[in-house]
Amino acid sequence: MLRIALLCAALTLLASCAPKKVESPLETAPPAQIARARALASSGDIRGAQNAYETFIIGHPGTAEADLARLELGVLGSDIGRCQSAMAHFQQAQDSADQAIALRASLYLGSCQLQLGDPERALQTIEPLAAERFSSEEQALLWDTAVVAAEQTTSATLALQVLDALIEQGGDPPDPQRVDAALALLVQKLTIEETALLFDELRAGALPHVAVSMRLLLHALDTQDAESVVRASDALRVSDSIENPEVTMLVARADEFLHGNPYVVGALLPLSGRGRVAGHATRRARRGRSGARGRGHRRRPLENDRSGGVPHREPTSRGGTRAGRQSDHGGSGRLDAACGGPAPELFGFRGDDERRRASVSISL
Repeated sequence: MLRIALLCAALTLLASCAPKKVESPLETAPPAQIARARALASSGDIRGAQNAYETFIIGHPGTAEADLARLELGVLGSDIGRCQSAMAHFQQAQDSADQAIALRASLYLGSCQLQLGDPERALQTIEPLAAERFSSEEQALLWDTAVVAAEQTTSATLALQVLDALIEQGGDPPDPQRVDAALALLVQKLTIEETALLFDELRAGALPHVAVSMRLLLHALDTQDAESVVRASDALRVSDSIENPEVTMLVARADEFLHGNPYVVGALLPLSGRGRVAGHATRRARRGRSGARGRGHRRRPLENDRSGGVPHREPTSRGGTRAGRQSDHGGSGRLDAACGGPAPELFGFRGDDERRRASVSISL
């Protein structure tokens, strides 16, 4: 019995936490004049419906019923492409005492702002609506407004925050692939400073955070920022998107960078407590390579020149001095010694890699 009681309590709690559908009692049982205006609109008599709504608003000032009439009059106008005049009705209905009417007015206002070419204001208007649950048709409108505004906006930070909240609370998107494409586009609009801030602000593991982590990791690899490589790769590693081939390959590149670059290993190992063990292993490997090079010939010692001056190395069989060959690599002699050969260019990065990768869509 106790187990059944606990189960019932848990189900009740979940039901109370679920978002309630945005709907006003007035919408299901409207005044007769509003019902008549709806019938006129359904029959195609747009002008007659507009007159009926306007007459009701004038006759019932300051009431929630008038706010409903304003909302529906605005929707009627936006449906026929008259968003400019419809916005005034939505803005008035936003102040309604009936919360459902106010929320629906904000939704349609944001849609009109987007249609009139202002995606930034549209995102600001619909941002508080992410936790609401509208009818299926209006929920699709919310998603569509958010995604299209995200594609068009220059305020990538705001768009990612809106999509993050909508993904968490807005249910399944009507077009998941378009959402993925919008996220990939948005992260390319971010500066690296904005990317770093969003990495700490967005929900870890969510799709917007995965997109930001990938952008941050690509930049960290390009600049050889070991600390950022560790943070971004760890975030991707524990996300559900780690099964995505692009995410898996990027994390593998991070692992190669962290464990294949002797400078990075030298910086990180003391923090891990394994520096001494790695040092012994490195010395043994270098002795082994030195022994292999030493077979069949004896290394020449340093000799003074005839003037009794500075010591110099004998020329090698390929010409030039050993010291000279070391400096020919632009100061990479230490990296040569640790790698057993000339220093490779890590992951083939060039100066224009950032731009080249920016043109590649991140498929999440």
